[in-house]
Amino acid sequence: MLSGYAAWHFGYGLAAAGALLFIWAMVALAFIDLDTWLLPDVITLPGLAVGILGQLYFFFVLGRPLPGAGEPLVINALVDPLVAAAGGFALFYFGFTHGWRLLTGNTGMGEGDAKLIAMIGAFIGLRGVVFTLFMAAFQGLVAGTVLVAMRRRRGEDARPPVDDDEAATAGLPAADDPRLRKMMVPFGPFLALGAIEWVFFGPPLLAGYFDLVERLIGFVL
Repeated sequence: MLSGYAAWHFGYGLAAAGALLFIWAMVALAFIDLDTWLLPDVITLPGLAVGILGQLYFFFVLGRPLPGAGEPLVINALVDPLVAAAGGFALFYFGFTHGWRLLTGNTGMGEGDAKLIAMIGAFIGLRGVVFTLFMAAFQGLVAGTVLVAMRRRRGEDARPPVDDDEAATAGLPAADDPRLRKMMVPFGPFLALGAIEWVFFGPPLLAGYFDLVERLIGFVL
């Protein structure tokens, strides 16, 4: 279904092929992460390279950004995705992964998430990355709230069945204890979902949002 919609949305040719490649990779990574809590380098790193090479080809040969990237936020259609890939990776790797571990002593996001957001940035640029992060955080929060509500409705404690101290006593990091995973959801699938949403709906939604804000400001003033 997604493939058919992508072909209809972008038309046949290189545009649809690039979009399909990106969407297939996002879907595969989402299901792998849900099943194994891993985002394999064999997909994310080649995906990052393909995204950068694709941007180079579309920019220098076709004179336009890779389909789905939208208008560049910084400088031009070539620099924008490079900044998105590097900035997204740095934010996750130094902030959410190692920075969180230094501040709290607990495991933050895995390094696979940093590589995934870099791949996403290479394909859809800085605007797409910002949109993806917002949608992933929002949809992840909704999913987590629903899971907690379902546990409470079944009369179960909303907290994880094993706390961090018990997991540490057993010699396992909290995130590696399978009992804890019953109350945890990987972030990769939400990043993948947000990226796919951007490819299909992001640019017009963002344009509509800014138009609405401008109208509201004009009405107030």
